[in-house]
Amino acid sequence: MSGLVGRSFSEVGTSVVTHSYAAGTVSGTSQVGGLVGLNQKMGQDAIVKNSFWDENSSQIDQGIGLNNGTIDRVNPIQSMNTQEENYALQ
Repeated sequence: MSGLVGRSFSEVGTSVVTHSYAAGTVSGTSQVGGLVGLNQKMGQDAIVKNSFWDENSSQIDQGIGLNNGTIDRVNPIQSMNTQEENYALQ
């Protein structure tokens, strides 16, 4: 389970999650991340980059639940107001 993507994996081409933001409650028992539950490199790379999740609303302290792919600039944030969210997503 995750705030944005349950599973990001690559069998044939590269899987990329980029410039993303997740907010809201997240729950589960395995592969739980505030942004992506599973980032799995299979055939090609699975990449999560330039993304963040709301650590307060998700109540999850890690962005990727289970990872064997590439993570680049994935960071938690504290709750933002609407104006800050709009700016961050540009």
